[in-house]
Amino acid sequence: MSEHEGKDVKKVTEGQWTTGLYDCFSEDIPTCCFTWFCPCVAFGRIAEILDKGETGQGFAGLMVVAMSHIGCGWYYASTYRAKLRRQYSLPEEPCSDGAIHFFCCSCALSQEHRELKYRGLDPSLDAAFKNTRMERTNNLGRDLEWFKEQGYDIPEQLAHCEIYSKYFKDIVENDPPAFISDFYNIYFAHRASGRKIGTMVSERILDNKELEFYK
Repeated sequence: MSEHEGKDVKKVTEGQWTTGLYDCFSEDIPTCCFTWFCPCVAFGRIAEILDKGETGQGFAGLMVVAMSHIGCGWYYASTYRAKLRRQYSLPEEPCSDGAIHFFCCSCALSQEHRELKYRGLDPSLDAAFKNTRMERTNNLGRDLEWFKEQGYDIPEQLAHCEIYSKYFKDIVENDPPAFISDFYNIYFAHRASGRKIGTMVSERILDNKELEFYK
């Protein structure tokens, strides 16, 4: 069991939904209202995260609107619920993905939004940091998976990493100027030397593989 903490605290158990389909008002009222009044935007954000940025939220939102005009929007949205379930080994409950999106679309989107949020992939923050290069975390995840496939051991996250992560989340929410200062210090250090180091490692150790993080 792993625990994600921040302004919202929720214990995450692998193979189980963190919240129920009808927990909209008891768990996260802002998300519930957002998915009710802006379902296409909410779906676009969810789709972009699940597709690791390969599908833009605008395109996904337009697709679900277009398919809704021919009565198939619920089906398109349900395929992403299925993708979310496969990613985290979640059960298909209380009924099939298609039926849930057909009869309870807003509740389904709200639950999916919360699921990503509680697992550290907040769709709202993802949209806020788009085009700031903060979104490269997904690319870094793909690089780590590649290293695992090559037989490298990926160390577990240490305690001081969790402390820094909590600090970073806190200043994002409560002290934007401090966040901007911290972010750009790291960003320019990366631009100045990190890319050169990455290129050298790629050429000399990784047989010229271009890491996703540097794209």
